[in-house]
Amino acid sequence: MFIMAVLEFFHHRFEARARLADEEEEKPTGPGEKEMTTLETYGNPVQSSYRAMDMPSIQAKEPPKIDKGIKAKQRNAILVEGSILIHSVLIGFDLGLQTEKNWITLIIAISFHQFFEGFAVGQIVLDAQFGFWKKVAMISFYSLTTSVGICIGIGTYLGNGGDSGETQSVLITIGVIDAICGGLLLFAGMSVFWTEWYVNNHEHHIADSLFQPAIGFLGVAMGMAIMAVIGIWA
Repeated sequence: MFIMAVLEFFHHRFEARARLADEEEEKPTGPGEKEMTTLETYGNPVQSSYRAMDMPSIQAKEPPKIDKGIKAKQRNAILVEGSILIHSVLIGFDLGLQTEKNWITLIIAISFHQFFEGFAVGQIVLDAQFGFWKKVAMISFYSLTTSVGICIGIGTYLGNGGDSGETQSVLITIGVIDAICGGLLLFAGMSVFWTEWYVNNHEHHIADSLFQPAIGFLGVAMGMAIMAVIGIWA
């Protein structure tokens, strides 16, 4: 998935920069060329209409901007918020099922995880330009769902008569919950955040420098490597 995202980014970049180069070649550089361009344009009206209809990007003065619009961003924000809320409930439920000896390590890990995930949620909510009360509601839901999941997990644990957490049924439950959490987080990160902010970002496609997208892709690769190493002890 990572390699395909990198290849898609460079495909869009080469295409966008080739379009820019074509537009630069079409621009007149002197009086003679300006007259020739005018004669060519008005001398063949069929060709002129064909070019304007079928190749609008060449006639454009500026590179086309990829803007999904506010409504599309709001739909993405609601989708991501819903996925992360379910994810937060599930990891809280997972924590509530654990025994006391595992709590300190898991609380530290979840605190860091939720802290950095909160940055992403805040950014996507701001980009969607919701009203004040809707922003308050979305941030409040994000802040409370993990605690709600912990309460549900503790209630389930106590309802089982204080199960030690090492039985086969509990381990299967925790494994399924962890798999669902990972899938939701991968979907939110790869399909929404990463795609919109880097892979399909037109500003990165036409930029002369690759520094910012390179940092983004490197950060994703490092995050994957770190999580793979942490998984050894998970």
